[in-house]
Amino acid sequence: MPNMDGLDLFKELTKYRKLRDILFLLITAEKKRGKVVEAVAAGIKEYIVKSVKPESLGNKIKEVVFGAA
Repeated sequence: MPNMDGLDLFKELTKYRKLRDILFLLITAEKKRGKVVEAVAAGIKEYIVKSVKPESLGNKIKEVVFGAA
């Protein structure tokens, strides 16, 4: 996205009451610890750094949606 990153988009969307209960997983190339901490503090449920294998992504989605098994 040219004017914002995924975390900025998340912050904008969660300003709207109807969107606050949506579970967000952020898939990014950003590896800096500070960005991870900021994302989790903002309410991102899972911060995934690219490249991620399809099986791993599927497992992360299941964990977030259904809780840890």
